[in-house]
Amino acid sequence: MKTRLDVAMNRRRALKTLGTISLAAIYLPGCGGDDDDPTGMGGQSAIGGTPTTGGVPGMDSDTEQLIANWESGGLLTPNAPGMWAEKVAGHFPIATVSENTISVVTPHPMDAEHWIEAIYIKDAEGNLLGFQAFEAGTGTAAATFEVEDATIEFTAHSVCNLHGVWVSPPVRSAAAPGPWPEKIMGHTPVAEADENGVTVTVPHPMTADHFIVAVYLTDANGNMVGKTQLDPAVHTEATHTFEVPEGTTTVTPWALCDDHDLWIGETLSV
Repeated sequence: MKTRLDVAMNRRRALKTLGTISLAAIYLPGCGGDDDDPTGMGGQSAIGGTPTTGGVPGMDSDTEQLIANWESGGLLTPNAPGMWAEKVAGHFPIATVSENTISVVTPHPMDAEHWIEAIYIKDAEGNLLGFQAFEAGTGTAAATFEVEDATIEFTAHSVCNLHGVWVSPPVRSAAAPGPWPEKIMGHTPVAEADENGVTVTVPHPMTADHFIVAVYLTDANGNMVGKTQLDPAVHTEATHTFEVPEGTTTVTPWALCDDHDLWIGETLSV
């Protein structure tokens, strides 16, 4: 009989296998941890500015082949980022659900030389549910998809023109922890405000084998106030203080675990 530890270890091995990828060793600042523009989005809304797709309009064999080509190098995750371990925070697709709508945003720059080429979602069987392509140098890496049943298991995919295909499940929360109900206490981020800004803290260990990869902060409109990537070799605690723009009324914290997905905390009035 498999124990819970066996299942966890098998999941870790599978993720590491999926994450093995061979890409040219190119480094461009702006999609790793702390950047001059911490939002990676030029202050644009995390959930707006892109067309809504109903089903998969315009899909054809060329698009299917394009996705197959993108995925042929492997899928990247926080647990298995290949050679891009320092770039998780800026490439991880954040997928949230509201009624029959799935919204996905990647907090990544959209420069002429470095951008998110596409965002798409798949169900548990690998069927494509929605696809949105982007042009270099324009807009925000965000897409909204209408689906018949938003309670289904799905994964969101974000394609960087330089750093591969990144995949994630839906965002987890205390109310909807998915497969991790026993992980709520140790993974839910908490935001606290003082004169120095807003500090996001996660009561989670920071060891080489299990740690919080990144923390994010968004405002009332879904704008990314900031993001930062954490390194267990440097950070002994999963915490970071963000400067909050003047006029911000509320903030929401997010925390990304290397093994147990992305979690959202309670909104804080500032």
